[in-house]
Amino acid sequence: MTSKRKVFITGASGLVGEEVLRRMLVDDPALEAFVLVRDEIRWLLASRRLGALARRVVPLRGDATLPGLGLDAVARQRVERETSAVVHAAADTSFSRSLDQARFVNTLGTYHVAEIASECLCLDRFVLVSTAFVAGRATGNILERDNGVDG
Repeated sequence: MTSKRKVFITGASGLVGEEVLRRMLVDDPALEAFVLVRDEIRWLLASRRLGALARRVVPLRGDATLPGLGLDAVARQRVERETSAVVHAAADTSFSRSLDQARFVNTLGTYHVAEIASECLCLDRFVLVSTAFVAGRATGNILERDNGVDG
């Protein structure tokens, strides 16, 4: 087992995930990261924006909607053996998708990431970044139980 701390991050080529990854790498110079990569072009662009920080990142080809995240056996074993924290920031936030399709991608993706996390031998933290756009045009304090519906 390695002595360096490693985090596994989904959504690292997205708006939220990329910034989370950047801040974690800046805040901890010893941290290394595995990132789940579905779209290689988007990851290439994100890694360029990360600059020198990208040297501490290992991209792993996969897809959160697939069992085992679609990781090959060697990559999955490495993640399970070396990961101490999982940050799940991948989501389909496109408003053009049907509600059923968005729920399918987002809930199934979370299930598969949690499944991998449950197999990590030295996991001490699991972080889920959930979607934030459920309140429609409501403003002010919106409680979860309100579900963005007036009256």
